[in-house]
Amino acid sequence: MKHLSIVLMGLFIISCGKNSSGDSSSTNRFRDPVVEESGATQDLQRLIDKYRRAGRAPRLLRAPIIDNEADIHAQDMSDGRTPYGHFGSQERCMRARRNIGGGNACTEMVARDQYNAEAAFNSWISMPGTRARLLDPRFNYVGIGVATDRFNRVYWTLILLQQ
Repeated sequence: MKHLSIVLMGLFIISCGKNSSGDSSSTNRFRDPVVEESGATQDLQRLIDKYRRAGRAPRLLRAPIIDNEADIHAQDMSDGRTPYGHFGSQERCMRARRNIGGGNACTEMVARDQYNAEAAFNSWISMPGTRARLLDPRFNYVGIGVATDRFNRVYWTLILLQQ
């Protein structure tokens, strides 16, 4: 009986805790990528646009061709066809450049286990290198991919390209 009350007390504490965004509201402003991946990519683009605007960097144009490269990589990581990370990023950048009609600088960012766009975005801006790349005015195109694995872990890929 004592163990049951301890378990119930633990469940009560967990259910009353804060969510991942740090507030106690039960609603999440951003879409759940497990349910709606396209909405999650739109949420991420809005966050990036707002961040670049505040940093006086030009707006990034969304390119379906680059989205496709980012999406394939996110899906490959979620399916286990490629390890989590940047394996094959040079090839993805090369294909993106070729498919968009040229380009110079290209970079890729990945994230895993961030449940929504806001969490993925915050993980990137918390690191000086990725924060600098997000604000780099040379980049003018973006491709965003998101996929979930069978355990509902979320994989994010962001490709920035200068044309």
